[in-house]
Amino acid sequence: MQKRLLKQYFKWTERNLLEQPASRVQDESEVRDSIYEKIKERIDTTPAQREIPYRWMHLAAAASILVVIGLIIWFPSTPPALSWQKLENRSQTVRFAYLPDSSKVWLNAGTTLKYPAHFRGPFRNVALEGEAYFEVVRDEEKPFLVQSQGVTTRVLGTRFNVKAYPQMERVAVTVVSGKVGVLGEGKENKSILLTANQQAVYHKLSKALSQQADMDAQNEIAWQSGRLVFHNTPLPEVLLAIYHKYGQKIESSAAFDRCSIYFEFSDETFKETLNLLEKLTGSSIKNINGTYEMTGNGCQ
Repeated sequence: MQKRLLKQYFKWTERNLLEQPASRVQDESEVRDSIYEKIKERIDTTPAQREIPYRWMHLAAAASILVVIGLIIWFPSTPPALSWQKLENRSQTVRFAYLPDSSKVWLNAGTTLKYPAHFRGPFRNVALEGEAYFEVVRDEEKPFLVQSQGVTTRVLGTRFNVKAYPQMERVAVTVVSGKVGVLGEGKENKSILLTANQQAVYHKLSKALSQQADMDAQNEIAWQSGRLVFHNTPLPEVLLAIYHKYGQKIESSAAFDRCSIYFEFSDETFKETLNLLEKLTGSSIKNINGTYEMTGNGCQ
């Protein structure tokens, strides 16, 4: 019975860690202190007048001891302080780096990745703002977690892409190979298990998490080779991708927000890209005081 209680407690702990807001990457000591306070609060609020049979008091004491032992095993009593590193890409080229566990990551333009100098504890936690492609070294004892704009992506070892720019209304997780678990903020959301050529999309406003199958994951990571592939992509996301590629911002009115683009950009110059956008959207794009503005009737 004691082993079963301990196993159930570990499962409860891991589940609650996954459900933490993605904007907060906790270190081990912070999580341990939080759980300790919750246990202490439950003990302190137990009515003092209630008489509890000796047998149940004995079992409760044994369970409490198991919990304490579990905490010591799961979270070391004196964990080393985590030193967080920050990797940024403010250029128009792709940036490559190795993580502490030898996993590989490619950062798209306008991306920031935070990670500890050493992965200690039960998880390999990183925080992403922007877009990155990961090739994660497999470790079944220590899952790899990516926290990004309200979404937690969990893998043991695989290849996948996460697009989570603050300017975008959605977060997209695409699997190239292996299996990936995705959990979005929101009480109604349940974790989604993805396999190769599948994608999870989290809508920030509604907090809805959906799944798309039978897609070409290579199109989602085409940015690594300088190509931009759009299949039913909202125009605001297209304009953001063009900004990251060319460093030129194009502003559009709300009338164009419903426009979806089907096209592939590769070696076009910025001027050629503007001409293509005008044809695809039926708009006119002019440079006004250093800023490109798109005008027209928009899309219905």
